[in-house]
Amino acid sequence: MPELQDPRRTRIELIYEGADISEDIAPYLLSFEYTDKYSGESDDLQLTLEDRDMLWRDPWYPEKGARISASIVTENWAQPGETTSLYCGTFEIDEIEVSESPLQVSIKATSAPRSSNLRNESKNRNWEGYKLSGIAGDIASNAGLALEYLASDDPMYDTRNQVEQDDLSFLWKLCLDSALALKVTDTKIVIFDEEEYEGHAAISKIERGNFRILSMNIKTKLADTYKSASVKYNDTAKDVTHVSLIDDSGVEESGQTLKIIQRVKSQGEAEKLARSKLHEANKREVTGSFTLAGDIGLVAGVNVDISGYGKFDGTYFIESARHSYGEGGYTTQIEIREGGPSKKKKKGKKSSVPVKHMSLIS
Repeated sequence: MPELQDPRRTRIELIYEGADISEDIAPYLLSFEYTDKYSGESDDLQLTLEDRDMLWRDPWYPEKGARISASIVTENWAQPGETTSLYCGTFEIDEIEVSESPLQVSIKATSAPRSSNLRNESKNRNWEGYKLSGIAGDIASNAGLALEYLASDDPMYDTRNQVEQDDLSFLWKLCLDSALALKVTDTKIVIFDEEEYEGHAAISKIERGNFRILSMNIKTKLADTYKSASVKYNDTAKDVTHVSLIDDSGVEESGQTLKIIQRVKSQGEAEKLARSKLHEANKREVTGSFTLAGDIGLVAGVNVDISGYGKFDGTYFIESARHSYGEGGYTTQIEIREGGPSKKKKKGKKSSVPVKHMSLIS
């Protein structure tokens, strides 16, 4: 007679203001949802709790602004006898909602603290003689966060003006113009090279017909995709205006040119800006979504191989991963876009063409 295997189990570990509340909260936990986002947005956490005894409305009422850390722990999931976990990070509680019929409490938290001035205060500031890492370091410090700067490129700015912008929006725009990604997670700001992560090998394979696929969709579009991007800039030393052109070899020849109107000071800066804007415009030409049996290995910023779907087969980049636990068990929903080593449209060709002699126009 074959030996019976231990069943798969999932549990949620929660630390509230330094105290482990995992066992206390378990009998009341109806659902848990953690969304891991790749760049430009903060991660978020949501708990839904049963509250027939009215505990969460008074004696156990959580404080807005309090910090909560979470982990998803699986047992016998990948292999019998194996315990694995996904650390979701530290979040700040920013919304508490009570409802009745049935009596429930919903607690929402975010990785970008609202109690700081990171994203809720418009500012005016002139940054002179700063590198991107220096600006990011100041912004992180003022928000009570650490900075993790992982990019090899660290642009130097003569001057950058922050005008009626919150710190996070201003920093995100600087990163976007330099083809870098930004993420607020686990009490830190992380800046990294998006294209470098897209080039990593796939960590998992999702094959049509596999039992763990619960639902899926993939789509491709032509709208809002561009064959090339161009930036005009002036060479004051030679009194020449140039056009820096970046070509995307993955888009058909009849595609449009994305014209970028933004002041730059050199050919290198123009090429970097054109490449960044072209990549941003075209990267969601092919997108999709999969809902699968829970998988703690599927997180934002990694690649997966998709097969069995004909022309949609290839390597895809995970933009966000939502890990949900509740009555229906543990599931993971990933939002993906075509990318990774198999993507044909990489950095493309570049050129810098003088268009005419002219005086510098301010």
